[in-house]
Amino acid sequence: MHSKKNVLLTGATGFIGSYLLADLLENKDIGRIYILSRKVDKTNEKERLFTAFEKFSVPGHERLAAATNISVIEGDITQPRLGISDAAFEELCSEVDVIHHIAARVNHIRPYEVLKAPNVDSVADIISIAQKGRDKIVNFVSTLGSAAKKDKDGRYVEAFPGNAVLNSDMGYLLSKWESERLLEKFQDQGGEVNLFRLGYISGHSHTGASLFTDNQFMLFIKSCIQLGYAPVLPRMINFTPVDYTTAIMAQSRYMSEGGDVLNLFNYSGLISWEDIVSWLNLRGYKIETTDFYDWQKKLMADNESNALFRFLPLYGVDGSHDKILRFGREIDKFDFHNTMAATERLAYKLPVLRYELLDTYLRYLQSVDFLPVPHAVNAA
Repeated sequence: MHSKKNVLLTGATGFIGSYLLADLLENKDIGRIYILSRKVDKTNEKERLFTAFEKFSVPGHERLAAATNISVIEGDITQPRLGISDAAFEELCSEVDVIHHIAARVNHIRPYEVLKAPNVDSVADIISIAQKGRDKIVNFVSTLGSAAKKDKDGRYVEAFPGNAVLNSDMGYLLSKWESERLLEKFQDQGGEVNLFRLGYISGHSHTGASLFTDNQFMLFIKSCIQLGYAPVLPRMINFTPVDYTTAIMAQSRYMSEGGDVLNLFNYSGLISWEDIVSWLNLRGYKIETTDFYDWQKKLMADNESNALFRFLPLYGVDGSHDKILRFGREIDKFDFHNTMAATERLAYKLPVLRYELLDTYLRYLQSVDFLPVPHAVNAA
């Protein structure tokens, strides 16, 4: 009889983390689940977890309520040594077998210096926990935009960065690349690491539940609907369902061995920005396409009720066009062999993007009043 694995999960109150927690709670091979969380109510430790499950429509509310194997540890990834007590630190070192480090500060405007503490220093702290006590696997969530190593055809490979430098001035992407480098060094010294570089996490494939309040791409779509104009952007978009993403991350393989890097995106579901605009028009919205800088002028002339108002430092400046295209790296430049192998190990069928998945998302976004329902919906 093999012993159960104890897991440390950071970011459990976020979108991806709460879905991963639901997957972990279903796994009978998992023993204790340690959750790192800010502001823990000692009389109701699970309170913030329930709030997250509700907020993100995560299935498994009853399972969470019944779970007796959750230990919530108060901490904060912006603080030295994750802001946790000495006793908790020692317990994690001696008891944990697997670390899923998801927590990060996601901000596409702030500089690297601001994001270093939560995004890079926290990884160094995770590594120090992994190096003490029992051997541990570290599963780390990065982002496709931080991939740096290319093959001879210029494709971003599923490998650690090595000596490849990231060509970006975006603080968030740099912080994730720097974290990958720290973890590569840890692995070179005998540690075990799996790296999940996530694409655009779009929502749940069946319920449509998605992250929209702070999601830059969702706000971009809403802004185009508000303006009645969308910029011409020659790029492919990947919609990667959250349930598909966490089902891969929760595979038993990543509980027992390291060494895998995944460019984890929905490689079978790519769609051009142009086709998304056409689909929105088919669903009754009225959006014209126009040159990027013409669209930018219309955006700048709009007021603060526009969905992209707080992202004007990204969308409203000189060079925005190149920055946005570079940020949304051409998805066809990513290798996905490891992701494909992981997908084939799943009993999971990805929904068809045209238009099954998009319609699921649209219904959800209209139901939560994020997007308006068009007055005259085209019968098509």
